[in-house]
Amino acid sequence: DDWNLCKPVATGLIDEPRLQSIRFFNTTDSLFYSLEMEGDTIRNYQLYFNLDGATGFEYKISNDTLFENQNDSWVFQNLITSFGADGFLEAGLKLNQIGFDSVDYLTAVSFINSKEVWGNGDAFPFLKYDVLEAPENFQLKVSSEIPYHRIRIKWSFSSNPDKYVIERSVDDSLHFTQLTVLNSNNSYFLDNDVDSAHVYYYRMFSHKDILRSPYTQTIWMRPGIAGINSPTRNTGKIEVFPVPVTGIATVSLRLTSPDNVKIALLTLTGKTVYTIYNGSVVDEKKVCFDASKLPAGFYLLSVKGNNTLMIKKIVLR
Repeated sequence: DDWNLCKPVATGLIDEPRLQSIRFFNTTDSLFYSLEMEGDTIRNYQLYFNLDGATGFEYKISNDTLFENQNDSWVFQNLITSFGADGFLEAGLKLNQIGFDSVDYLTAVSFINSKEVWGNGDAFPFLKYDVLEAPENFQLKVSSEIPYHRIRIKWSFSSNPDKYVIERSVDDSLHFTQLTVLNSNNSYFLDNDVDSAHVYYYRMFSHKDILRSPYTQTIWMRPGIAGINSPTRNTGKIEVFPVPVTGIATVSLRLTSPDNVKIALLTLTGKTVYTIYNGSVVDEKKVCFDASKLPAGFYLLSVKGNNTLMIKKIVLR
């Protein structure tokens, strides 16, 4: 659905009425692309990238595999995860994986099902979009007037975007739908369609013309009972290995400022099922836990402290 926010920037027509099209879109650190084959499935594809304007291509993606041109030989770099169905495919990669983080312009040649999209060896030029920043200070507040049936969503005012889009998911952090679209002169929204029998997850982004920001952090709340009302001031990174989680797993936590935190596994409704660590983290902390005794399924890995709140969805098998 994100592709509805930006216009197709590259299309080609081969063997009418069969339409082949390609779309590129970038965020601050990633390049996304989608391929579409009307009336047919995408059996194979190739994307060639030229970033220096000279003859030849520095990188290519062939059926979810990224290669780099080294002395006229294609050398494997890494695999790319793609998603698709019914003649549509989308995938993404980091800008620095193809050197697109240090330049603003590339040209691309593409083949879908072994047919060249633009024909005649034509290359499509793509100029990186300017990127909007995600709304700042995104947080939830308990309603003092109707605590069990209203959630107040707040963020810092900014005149830069045209619109704000708020999305919501009920009882899990997977199935988000659009809750509302607001003009940029807004800095809060009251969600009155809630009750204390459910947990509500929220995220939002800014939108301007064909540009959109990354999502904010996902935050959640159970009206009137328990909720996480702010992503707080501390930031950092949390990772868990292996993926999916099996056996003895390792949690790696890095914080930008010291804090006393509790690392715990929660159900999707916010119930604590296992406390992994409770103590001080100065910079980086690695802790192990035995996941083999826990039921398989989806969990939330929570890091909560005096000035820290981080949540990551994980899978136990």
